Amino acid sequence: PSFLHAGGAVYRFRKGNGGSLMRFEIAPLAETDGEALARRMLAKETGLAPAALRICRTAQGKPFVENAAVHFSISHSGELVLCAVHSAPVGADIERITLRNAVMRRICTAEECAYIGSDAVRFTEVWTRKEAFSKLDGRGLSIGLLTVPTADENGLFPRVCGCAVQTAVFGDYVFSIVWKD
Repeated sequence: PSFLHAGGAVYRFRKGNGGSLMRFEIAPLAETDGEALARRMLAKETGLAPAALRICRTAQGKPFVENAAVHFSISHSGELVLCAVHSAPVGADIERITLRNAVMRRICTAEECAYIGSDAVRFTEVWTRKEAFSKLDGRGLSIGLLTVPTADENGLFPRVCGCAVQTAVFGDYVFSIVWKD
């Protein structure tokens, strides 16, 4: 369900898959920042107080919770922040819908370019899927986004590099969440 409140839109989603759970929220940056949103969501999932969560970073910069068996990913774009929380590794990305031809040529395969054409939504779907997977993987953009296939000329793949994926348009934005299931 989508909820509107004083500052703007918040989207909340919970998806159970056997014993695993994936949850995400999109909120206006005017009301919260990524860390505050993550701490609130992680506290709800773990039962720990937000201040008790020990958030650390790997050598590559991927954030993780040191004292709880839960994974999360944060992304900011424009006026929005996205946070995904899962019982397994997860990556999330949100981007304002745009077509960046120079970026497309650098990060997309020929098959992905054929799918995208000159469609800004399609480009942003592919881009967010690639970035979300790079966050799940933990290497970030150093993974080489060209090595992360997300689509061919027939459309988006149902999975990204063997992982579950959810991609959606949210107003002027596209977000993708990739998780191990």
